[in-house]
Amino acid sequence: MVTVVQPLLSEKETEALARILEYLADEMMDYAALEPEERSKHIFHFVLVLRASGLFRRELFKIGATGFTPGALAAMERANQEPWEFLDRHSSGDWGDVSSVDWRENESSLENGLRLLSSYRTAAGERLFAITEADRSVTTLLLPEEY
Repeated sequence: MVTVVQPLLSEKETEALARILEYLADEMMDYAALEPEERSKHIFHFVLVLRASGLFRRELFKIGATGFTPGALAAMERANQEPWEFLDRHSSGDWGDVSSVDWRENESSLENGLRLLSSYRTAAGERLFAITEADRSVTTLLLPEEY
């Protein structure tokens, strides 16, 4: 188990970081167009890393009630990871290892109130899906084969 110590930012530092992240967010569509294995080299990747770290997080939508399939719970246990690690990424607009087409589809779905789908790899290399229903009432973590 890893303990993360979160530094406290002043209001001024938080505002500056928000401006930087907004500036870098303009790079999002270029990032989405890359193949998933190439994304870690792109500047927008660092925006997602900051959001996932909890240091700075922008929640784009409410995830509603959460559900976890038995397979997803077992995969997270094998990887020694918690559901919030994936749910935080999902709710902040880091759609994970989806194609550029699916990334853009999620962006459109976010604006138009449709279902959202993210795909992540656990630390053990297993794939998990996060699916939020169109009405934002429920988000489920599941394995692709449980879809």
